[in-house]
Amino acid sequence: MGDQQRFSAETHVDAHQFLLSDFPVSFDEPPVPANGLFSVLPGEMVVYVGASSGAVTVTVEPRYNPPEAVELDEWEEVAEADVDVPNGQLGVRAIMAESPDLPLLSAHGPGLYRARVHARGRDIAFDVVAFEAVEDYLLQAWPSTTGGEEHVFKASDARGHRLRQQGFAVGDDHFG
Repeated sequence: MGDQQRFSAETHVDAHQFLLSDFPVSFDEPPVPANGLFSVLPGEMVVYVGASSGAVTVTVEPRYNPPEAVELDEWEEVAEADVDVPNGQLGVRAIMAESPDLPLLSAHGPGLYRARVHARGRDIAFDVVAFEAVEDYLLQAWPSTTGGEEHVFKASDARGHRLRQQGFAVGDDHFG
């Protein structure tokens, strides 16, 4: 699989989130997303969306190497972090519905991966059921050897601002 192949699918979200997770999925309570976009747990990344439930569009780009540049112009939020993938099954997973038919992001098998998340449209249908996808996400992942720190490249939407500034309680229907 080359570094430029992208695959998209409508993905179901619940509780303002979907997962980028190794298999099997953990159901541990995620930490507060200090970056306003995602939280990292062992073997998974919890991605926070605007809609309370419904549909978002997720595009994945499995990579063998990091992208040459960070795509910022079309996106409102962009951040990245390392995710440990012990089973080599890093994929997009819905929480309470069937997961989308997308390829795994762990193109190199088990190990440590750097995952970059891009988001736009999280403020359009905030805290409502999105019957049609108005939010878009681009997930890129490649093998990582550095174990680097989380990095925020762009933080400009109101949803992320609320999560960064106010925090939230997991399970609260009106967080951040």
